[in-house]
Amino acid sequence: MGHSYEFIEAHRLLHIRYDGVLTDALLVSGYLEDQDAIKELAPRAVIIDLSQVTKFAVQFETNVGLAAGPSFPESLRLVFVAPGDVQFGMARMFEIAADATLGSRVSVVRTPEEAYASLELSP
Repeated sequence: MGHSYEFIEAHRLLHIRYDGVLTDALLVSGYLEDQDAIKELAPRAVIIDLSQVTKFAVQFETNVGLAAGPSFPESLRLVFVAPGDVQFGMARMFEIAADATLGSRVSVVRTPEEAYASLELSP
């Protein structure tokens, strides 16, 4: 599958999932789809779940480039779920690179439960 998302209307939450081998091409195409979904659905928060990624084959430049890419709506919160060390490190790099435009609206956690808690939501 690679990339999918679910909109949870009750929380106005867009839950994005990546699975399998995450490549530059999959990440970029997923990012563009996610931007369209954000414009269409107007969520208040986005969870980007990397827990089912089995291999992270994304270049540093791609990750940082996306962080500097199209801006997210000002009120939107982004929470990465990254249980593995590689996923966590890449999500943190995105967070740091996006700090100039997104500030504290990006966070990285290890579990979906932590993501929901950081958004003050129940799963």
